[in-house]
Amino acid sequence: MIYYNILVFLRMRRALSSLALAACMLLGQALGQAQITKVGQTAEDFEITNRETGEPLKLSDFEGHVIVLDFFAWWCGPCRASSPIVERDIYQYFKAQDGNVHGVPVTVIAVNVESDSPDRTDQFVEEVGLDLVGDDFSGEVWDQFNEEGYIPLFVIINGVNGNPDYEQWEVIYKEIGFEGSEAFRNVINTIQQGVEAPNPEDPAIELDGADITEVREVLDNNALNLSVGPSGAKWFVDNAISSDGSDSLKSSLISNHSSTWVETSMKGPGFVFFQWRTTNDYGQNFSCFLDDELVATFERGFSWDEPNWMPSLTRIPAGQHTIKWIYSKSLASKLDIFGWLDDVQFYSEDEVVKSSISALGFDESTFEFGGEGMWIADKINSLDEGGGLTSLGVDRNGRAWFQTTVKGPAYLEFHYKTPHSTVSESSLQFSLDEKDLNLSPTQMSSSHADWKRSLIEIPEGQHQARWSGKNNVVIDLLKINLVKKSAPIIIKPPGSAKISASESAFFELEARGYPFPEYQWSYNGVALKGETGRVLELNNLWADHSGQVSVIVSNEFGAVESDPVDLSVNEDLDVELAEALDFNGRVVSLGKVSDGWNKTATNTAVGSDAARSFEPSSRQGVKNIFAVRIKGPGYMKFKWRLESTLENSKDSINCYINNQLYFQKHQSFLLKQPQIIDPLNFLIKMI
Repeated sequence: MIYYNILVFLRMRRALSSLALAACMLLGQALGQAQITKVGQTAEDFEITNRETGEPLKLSDFEGHVIVLDFFAWWCGPCRASSPIVERDIYQYFKAQDGNVHGVPVTVIAVNVESDSPDRTDQFVEEVGLDLVGDDFSGEVWDQFNEEGYIPLFVIINGVNGNPDYEQWEVIYKEIGFEGSEAFRNVINTIQQGVEAPNPEDPAIELDGADITEVREVLDNNALNLSVGPSGAKWFVDNAISSDGSDSLKSSLISNHSSTWVETSMKGPGFVFFQWRTTNDYGQNFSCFLDDELVATFERGFSWDEPNWMPSLTRIPAGQHTIKWIYSKSLASKLDIFGWLDDVQFYSEDEVVKSSISALGFDESTFEFGGEGMWIADKINSLDEGGGLTSLGVDRNGRAWFQTTVKGPAYLEFHYKTPHSTVSESSLQFSLDEKDLNLSPTQMSSSHADWKRSLIEIPEGQHQARWSGKNNVVIDLLKINLVKKSAPIIIKPPGSAKISASESAFFELEARGYPFPEYQWSYNGVALKGETGRVLELNNLWADHSGQVSVIVSNEFGAVESDPVDLSVNEDLDVELAEALDFNGRVVSLGKVSDGWNKTATNTAVGSDAARSFEPSSRQGVKNIFAVRIKGPGYMKFKWRLESTLENSKDSINCYINNQLYFQKHQSFLLKQPQIIDPLNFLIKMI
């Protein structure tokens, strides 16, 4: 008999499911093809006809906005489902919020690509409730963005000039099919207010005498030649908030749609380092300009309880240059918000390179640096007195790298973290001899909270190791441990594991030896097929899986076996839930949020009770899970039902057998009234 682990969970989510490519409508080649504008490229201005007024409708009319293009036709079924949601959850939503989280207005243009049957189009527009419709009968806009000939097609464009992350009119999103309101909002909320370059004719007030001495001391640099602007502006010493526990420079109180700045001159080449922060609120920008070029923008965190000081860096080319820090407000919800500047320092490139290599404890002749920004010594975010390395001055699309030559055979070990990163993709990449390595399989447990530790095997000979990071990646405790030909020795044996039923257990072993050893894990003295890595993961465990785990480490010079360690699985059976399910077996509740799954006497399919999972509409993305333990082969049969009173629901019920999805049902459609799906049978065969 084969045992199966059955997981059933109900997912509560208030978003319409994506309309996939297969559900979209093909327009064919009637509208032709032209030069296509792709994501990351700048859109050309276009002129179509405002369907309501008959006046020209141009992209350039919406400068300073985030523009969403919704291509539709009256006969497109998926368009009829997605367009009203885009109108309500995107246009109306952001209109009520006075723009996105940064105060940037959001405009949705519904682009009609069908000239036939105008009365049907009018009916579509009225029923869907479209506010702004443009007729693209010549195909001017369609030809610019269409690549595959399908609708609905959605394009999101940045219309903000001076945006720190995107060019004005840059296409930042383009997809066939509707991915949901949440996906759109996430993209739209990345667009920040633009920051205008400093006006060289706008006068600044030079600081002299006691004022300049005080400000120099506050910024921890007595060599700065400082001025502030615009005329009449004031910056103040703040003894309560600082990056070093002493004092900092704080902006004055300014109104919306205004700015204030501090500027100084510096002679390059070299780097200027500084610390900055803002109040924890939207509607503000803090930017750094080198001469007239925007070189850095403060990135506010999205879940700060208290704002963080952020380190930053700007490379100064050879010659004399002006560096200016501009704090501005636009549509801020509060007026009493400020920007702070502290610890402004200038170092030559040689000084920076020497201190960076010294922080890692290596010979400076073996390291090279390149890419955007720089890796600098960081004693604040470090694990030892020597400090670590932090990547600074890297824009959203760039990377800073450093590399060194490593002689093998050896084990290369390092710790890393991203304390201030707002980038969702992998912040650190590692390559060996110009080949990227996936760091996930190299990760080992670390005794340092919030840090990851990688252990990489370096083959015999000379090899080039390179670390490439986004902004604010920290690396520390970089070690190269040479090994000689020898039998394996165990450095860190696996530890015991205590888990609850249906969960997973992890075991890890760290060993040294060369040739690099092989691993074979065993359970109760029996070798586990295919389990030959440094980490063992066992899934879907129940009380009868409790036992002992060990591992043999071997190479051509010998073998060593770890002492057996205990695997303990606790079963906290939910007897009442088993009764509700009419199931004569073992049932446990997992991932319980609020009430989870419970016994109910209403809406039953068979008998006097059933299992029910309920979450209020205010709670989104919740998974309530229970698991049952059964034997196969055979058939599993159950009845299910979904009920919601929401107008836009994506509740779902899912069934997994040993982590493989066997059954999934969504309630993903617009509801005009409370919707109940009658109890339905479902049958799963277990082989």
